[in-house]
Amino acid sequence: MTMQNKNRRITSFENPEQLVMILKTGNIFLTNLQLKELYTEINAGDCYLEFVPSIPDSLRRYVKVVQVIIHKGSKVLIETREYDPHRGYKTINRPLSGKIRPTELLSAATKREICEELAIETNRIVTIISSAIPTSKEHPSHTFNNILTHYYSYVVHAFIRDLPNGEFSTVEQPNSSTETERIHEWVWVTWVNRNDINLL
Repeated sequence: MTMQNKNRRITSFENPEQLVMILKTGNIFLTNLQLKELYTEINAGDCYLEFVPSIPDSLRRYVKVVQVIIHKGSKVLIETREYDPHRGYKTINRPLSGKIRPTELLSAATKREICEELAIETNRIVTIISSAIPTSKEHPSHTFNNILTHYYSYVVHAFIRDLPNGEFSTVEQPNSSTETERIHEWVWVTWVNRNDINLL
């Protein structure tokens, strides 16, 4: 287990059992699938944990994400549901979003997430307008049994050619043997201002 002294930050684990021990300090218990996913996520550098042993409920998960608001006229694209063979359907109701990988530029993460979730090529992305300053929010994770998660979120606006006008679905292919095929369901909604959109 790699623990940085500053803020008790944990950036990697030698085995899943070490992760289980840390989660127990926050009275958090995961399924085998959740444990495998979180262990892989931490060791890949996609997130890290922080905690203070002397303070109950101090465990936090930190993640850097990009949220892509895709425009078509006065409407924006919202993901309504996601289907994962292991979990079934999950309600999303927010713009396309995903984690920014270690050393990955914001523009590269944005293009990768768009292409993966919408199953398109990069040449269909017309314009990307991004904010250099992330917003910061903290709330329980729906994926990992309410582990309190701190999100550093970059909001990006994009325009993409030839997307369907009505409701549609896309299939995201797995990037590794630990991932599964996912189905994303999308709908266009009228956007009046930023407060109309459910952001992380």
